[in-house]
This record gives sequence, C-alpha cells and structure tokens, in this order.
Amino acid sequence: MAACSLIYSSNDREKQISIDKDEFARVSLALEIDRTQLTIEEKYHILLENYQELEEELLRFSLKLTLHSPDPWETLRDATPLFDRRVLNFLSSARMYLDQIPSDISIASRNPESVLADFEKSRSGHYDQTLGYRVCEALRNYTQHKSLPVHGVTYGWRHGQEDADAKVVNYSGLKLNLSRLEADGKFKSTTLEELRLLGDNYDLKRFLREYMHCLGEVHINLRKNLQGDGEWAIEEIRQMRARILSLPDAQPDGHISLAVVDDDGQQERKGGLTTIRYNRRKFMQAGSRRSPSLVQIQLSSE
Repeated sequence: MAACSLIYSSNDREKQISIDKDEFARVSLALEIDRTQLTIEEKYHILLENYQELEEELLRFSLKLTLHSPDPWETLRDATPLFDRRVLNFLSSARMYLDQIPSDISIASRNPESVLADFEKSRSGHYDQTLGYRVCEALRNYTQHKSLPVHGVTYGWRHGQEDADAKVVNYSGLKLNLSRLEADGKFKSTTLEELRLLGDNYDLKRFLREYMHCLGEVHINLRKNLQGDGEWAIEEIRQMRARILSLPDAQPDGHISLAVVDDDGQQERKGGLTTIRYNRRKFMQAGSRRSPSLVQIQLSSE
C-alpha cells in the first residue's frame, strides 16, 4: 500500500518521514493553492508587462519624432505594424488572463464557487459600465477573425495650457476608424452602434487604457478574495517545515518534498515545501498594488 511521506534531503542524504493521510491531504491542498496563486499573479504580470511595452512604445515614438523630425508620412506608415504588434500582444494576454483565471480559481481557493462568482460579477460589471472594455473585447475578436487592430498612427502637438507661452506637448495616437470596421463586417454590431455616437475616428489609446484599468480592478478584487486562502496555505507549509527541521540532524537549508511512496519504494513527488513561491507572489503584488490609471494620468519626463 502506498505511504504518504515527506522526503527530507540535505548534503546528499535523504530521509523519508511518514505522515497520516489527513496531514498529507491538508499539506497537498496548501501546496496546490500556493502554486496556483503564484501562477495567477504571473499571468497578470504578463498582461501588465505587455501593456507597459505598448505605452513605452508610444512615448518612444513621440520622442523620436520630436528630436529627429523625419519624413512624417513615411514614419507614421512604418510605425503602424509595430503598434499592431504591441496592441495584439496586449489583447492576447488579456484574453489569456480572462479565459484561464476561472480554472485557476478552482484550485487557488478552498471556496472556489464564491470567489469565481465574485470574479465574474466584477468582470461583467466593468464590461457593462465601460465602453473601452466593450470596444477592446470586440476588437480582440475582430483581430482573431478579420484584420489588424491599428488603422494608422497620428502625431501632433498642442500647448499644455491655453496660454500661448505654455510648454508644448507632443503626443502620438493610434487610429481606429469606424467606417473601416463597418466595411469589414466582423466587428460586434452593438459596439459599432455605440461608437457611431462618437464620430468616425477615435484614438484607440483611450479604449486600451480604460480596458487595462478595468482589468486591474478585476485582478485586485480577486487578489483580496484569495488572500485568506494564500495565508492559510503558507502557514500550513511553514508549520510542516518547522516540524521537520526540528528533528535531530536537520539542516535549515534542507529540501523538503511531499511525496507518495509505493511498496517498491518508488516516489511520486507532489512538490517542495518552500516559502519561495509565497515570497515571489508577495513581491509581484507589491509592484502592482493599484490598478493602472492612465485614463486620468498624463505621462511625462518632466
């Protein structure tokens, strides 16, 4: 009969320590929660990094045109594929996040039904309330089935204030053309009707920024709902580590794994009892405590 065990390794020595099935089940669950909550943060980090690269590219483009004054038509034309790629990366990572997180929640919580229901409520609430969310969801489907997201790049300048002596602000924009979307016939019709009320040409930046802000709010709400389970999991892992490391000859840098060992001594290891995953998750959370709010914030190097 297979045994539930902890495998302690240090200095090329290995020791097998039996634990009962209830302990094994509890620590195994803690491991799954700890691992999956880190995975959730990593997926949000990928989304946030792709969005950051898009905003950095816009800033870099404005600076290039300001310093070098190249041929404007040729420069704007050549920039469109670059911004297509940045926008596609962002929209694809957003879809990855939204599609995969519900499955992750089923593992990352001891009460997944409640957490998932709140995640879906937050997500649908932002969809209903924010045009940028609806536009970007429709645009992502459009890019999957029909065409590219950016219909051109704009560049211009304006005075920072009404005073003519105020500093000049140079800016870049991403075109989204309603007539082109209508002609293609693959863009969501209800969202097209909303866009018609705003004119024919839009700066896609506005919608992308609203979308990222909403996704950030959704994630921060999810993070709060998972916090209790994450703290329970790391406490279970710490207690089991402390128990093993209190044994004679145990070394603090020893590696502890959870495993099932069959009658022939074959081990099926379930994972290491370590605080590394928890520390990495907390580090990532500290770097994204707030939702990105570039809808209200104007970036500048001043």
